[in-house]
Amino acid sequence: MKSIFKKSYIAILAVMGIGVFVTQVSARPIAGYDVTIPRFGNINTGRLVKEGYTNAVHRNNSIGGNKRINTSIKHANTGNDITGSYSMGAGDRIELAYNGGSGAYVNNATTLSIATPATTVVKVQAQGSWSPDAQ
Repeated sequence: MKSIFKKSYIAILAVMGIGVFVTQVSARPIAGYDVTIPRFGNINTGRLVKEGYTNAVHRNNSIGGNKRINTSIKHANTGNDITGSYSMGAGDRIELAYNGGSGAYVNNATTLSIATPATTVVKVQAQGSWSPDAQ
């Protein structure tokens, strides 16, 4: 009886361990932001490491004053843009294609850059989330 219980217990622990492992492997890095973008300027968010072979994704929840923002992904160490710059409004979700293909920056630290257009002469509040990997 003890050996059946012991084998069952080990089997249950093994299945639970596999479930945790699969969850951790399939998770992608996602960061939120709640920022005030300066007039005639930009901000960079915290760093996330690109892990997969997909485009980046940026989901904006809100932008103050019904304004638009420009967004791109930068290489965190060099500060160079590694995607094009995209314009977005409140509630938009966009995928940002990497220059050189989505596999070119795997295992590199990235940051999201958010800027106000040149015609915006006020500070702009923005909230949302982003990931260097869309999936």
